[in-house]
Amino acid sequence: MVLRNVPKTDTFEQQRLELNELAVDVFNLKQQVDTFNLNDLVDVTASGATNSQIIKYNGTEWVLDTDIVSTSFSIVTASPGTSPSLTYNNSNGTFTYTPPDLSPYRLKTETLNDIPGVTISNPVNTNVLQYNGSVWTNQPLTGIADINDIGNVLITSPQNDQVLKYDSTNNRWTNATDAGGSQINTINDIGNVSDTSTQNGQLLKYNSGAGRWENFTHRCRNF
Repeated sequence: MVLRNVPKTDTFEQQRLELNELAVDVFNLKQQVDTFNLNDLVDVTASGATNSQIIKYNGTEWVLDTDIVSTSFSIVTASPGTSPSLTYNNSNGTFTYTPPDLSPYRLKTETLNDIPGVTISNPVNTNVLQYNGSVWTNQPLTGIADINDIGNVLITSPQNDQVLKYDSTNNRWTNATDAGGSQINTINDIGNVSDTSTQNGQLLKYNSGAGRWENFTHRCRNF
């Protein structure tokens, strides 16, 4: 548009012509303004705008961005992948989380036979795992038939009135003659031993709460 000057000294006809030209310029300017948009500004990039976006200066020009004040954020969990990540889409306020694929680390053992060093063959009720020097195998549970079957106990040539005595040198219990000076007729005559209603095959077990040895029935646990 040309800036027009209408001197007062012009004739009426000259002034009329200049004013008509000015009216045309104003009309053309309105037409241009009606079709004007933000993207027409030299320092603004606003094409492809979506609902609720704003214009934000990035240090160089004005660009589209998400209105974090009025935008409702959402989170999308993607399928597990080899490259876990967390991404953000600023056009719609959506966070996308891709978790790591942990399937290679799942425990795939289903039975005892799947464990290295274990061999199970035709197991039956009451079988236990027992090491044979090479692998763990299923074996019948063997009961305790004699006191010598108990670990760290060694009884040789037992005699009447003998007692159990701990051998700290060899780390085991052995039979010995009581040196206390009084005759022992039953195991109850030994200090800190309580033997009641004795049954065949019972064992002695220490009760730390009562501070004494007590008889009990050994029961095998089923596996």
